[in-house]
Amino acid sequence: LWAPPPAGHRFTELREWTADLAELRPHFGGGTGPFPADLVERAEAHFAELLASQPEPVVLHGDLHHYNILAAGPDEWRAIDPKGLVGDPAYECAAFICNPVPQIAADPQLPRTLERRIAIFAEILGIDRDRIYGYALAQAVLGSWWSYASEGISDDPFLAVARALATLRP
Repeated sequence: LWAPPPAGHRFTELREWTADLAELRPHFGGGTGPFPADLVERAEAHFAELLASQPEPVVLHGDLHHYNILAAGPDEWRAIDPKGLVGDPAYECAAFICNPVPQIAADPQLPRTLERRIAIFAEILGIDRDRIYGYALAQAVLGSWWSYASEGISDDPFLAVARALATLRP
């Protein structure tokens, strides 16, 4: 992971992966339907800004979270179910920050937990906190949109995470 993509690769570009959010407003006749307009606007803005300023793209897992990391022996881990994306390394943190669902939505200290996760990733990986935050909020809204588009669920754990993340930054 996080190596430069090989020439002629067929991995999905992060811009393509996140483009599904652009389907939300047309679906609701230009509005945001059951999704809070402020969260949708922030997600759209974060994706636009972060994608426009992303560093040289690298190979990403794309869905690296608690359920996709398995113990493979003492001090050895394996990542499973990769989506195979190419993009900004900061995006990789978003799935972990927003999971495990639905348990994370029940965390009574959810904003604190999310802020701590962002701080840990930023420190260990040397990635700007605001980039991690922006991708996490935008990915949470996108995850909620995916839940709605596939199952008709609009108030899911991803939306709870997005709401909590929104309290962390004005």
